Amino acid sequence: MKKYSKEIKGNKLSEFIALSGIDKKKLAKMIGLKSEDAITRWEIGESMPKVKYLLLLSVILKTKIQNMYPDLYTQAVKEVPANKKVAGGK
Repeated sequence: MKKYSKEIKGNKLSEFIALSGIDKKKLAKMIGLKSEDAITRWEIGESMPKVKYLLLLSVILKTKIQNMYPDLYTQAVKEVPANKKVAGGK
């Protein structure tokens, strides 16, 4: 599997946050963060949220993870072709 670039471009996290009407400080508290700094880093593509936070964001922002990170999702889909057998699968 390819390594993803350190800078995650093409994410739409900030758009979904804006649509939600929840400010970043409140959102940070809702998901258990002390400040909104991590959310800002996620928005600009400097870092990627842990799976726990992705799932919480998905629920709070009422969208799927692939909607927040469409380019990353597309890259993942290309790496796992439908005809490729998954390890342990039949």
